[in-house]
Amino acid sequence: MLARAHADGQVEFVVQFREDGDTWSESAEPPRRFLPPGAEAGAWLAGSALTITAAAGTPAAYVAGEVRVVVQRLADDRIEFALQKRLPGETWGERLLPAQRFFPADATVGRWLNSSPVTVTLAAGPTDGTLGVVQASEDLLDFDMTDVHSGETVNIRSVVTGRTPLLFWLWSPY
Repeated sequence: MLARAHADGQVEFVVQFREDGDTWSESAEPPRRFLPPGAEAGAWLAGSALTITAAAGTPAAYVAGEVRVVVQRLADDRIEFALQKRLPGETWGERLLPAQRFFPADATVGRWLNSSPVTVTLAAGPTDGTLGVVQASEDLLDFDMTDVHSGETVNIRSVVTGRTPLLFWLWSPY
């Protein structure tokens, strides 16, 4: 996991993957990946889920698992972050805490800092076992919409998981 401070006070979190002995992947940037300035201390907040697949890019890609970054601001304004794996039954597992997981309160704006690695055990797939590639669906639109219940603006990629069918009602005043 990597994190960097922005000039507006937000802290951004991204994830990189690799299989033992391979090089690190490009950074996976989930839609929900920013901790806002002034976030309440002691409350864990979760980023968007990332799907890890084997043989990504093929029509028979095998979904091996999902992970997400979770973060909390501490009383001293440092930020602690961890990774969670989705378990069967739509629940999230325990936080995987890297040894190096604290983002300093006085971090240099724009400079990426990385955690120490954590190991995530994934289900074996019917392919050659090359796990760790982040696959973003190419057919999912990337646009913002208004949640009719909360009135908040959300990105469609942050609410669509691909596990259940969804019906979107699009309305336009034109």
